[in-house]
Amino acid sequence: KGHIVENNGPDFSVDDVDDMLAGNDANVVVNILPDYKDADVIVKVNGNVINETTASGAFEQVISAGDLIAGENTVEVSVYGITKSITFNVYEIIIDVEDKEVMLGNDNSVTVTIPGAAGDIVIKVNDVEIATPTLIDGSATALIPAENIVNGENTVEVTYDGFTNSTTFNTITNIVTKDNFFDFFTEDGELKEEIPF
Repeated sequence: KGHIVENNGPDFSVDDVDDMLAGNDANVVVNILPDYKDADVIVKVNGNVINETTASGAFEQVISAGDLIAGENTVEVSVYGITKSITFNVYEIIIDVEDKEVMLGNDNSVTVTIPGAAGDIVIKVNDVEIATPTLIDGSATALIPAENIVNGENTVEVTYDGFTNSTTFNTITNIVTKDNFFDFFTEDGELKEEIPF
């Protein structure tokens, strides 16, 4: 979860914001005590002002996904010149499969990058766990064994700290069937190109 960096003073408070997956908006709730009616509020995200308004009581600021960055984000709320801040993480799980098309029977590999993240990730291929590598500088690579690769579409799923993202890759085969005959041969039966091995 995110955590409060500075939240002192009786005049107002800023609720904690949970860590989240990239692409989502964040909701920040500011609680202004009754002594402050129509208070001047300034909201900054990572140093950029996104809103200047007046508010009384509970005030909710929606921060669009476009104003957030991968990694740690800082939200500063100023009420009558008093500033308090919270931080939370936005995780962007980037999955890069080495071969988007791999020969059936061969291994493949996957590199996962999560900016600002540390710790272990879980990698599954077709719902089978194949590796739990540790992120180094926000990145980890794992082998996808041929035995875990099926003919057709394969799904790679990565989970970090309860957040999940996925991608797919496909297989190719050198077995000629009635379904793929014209991938390799012309209508006259001539070989289009070398059949891969």
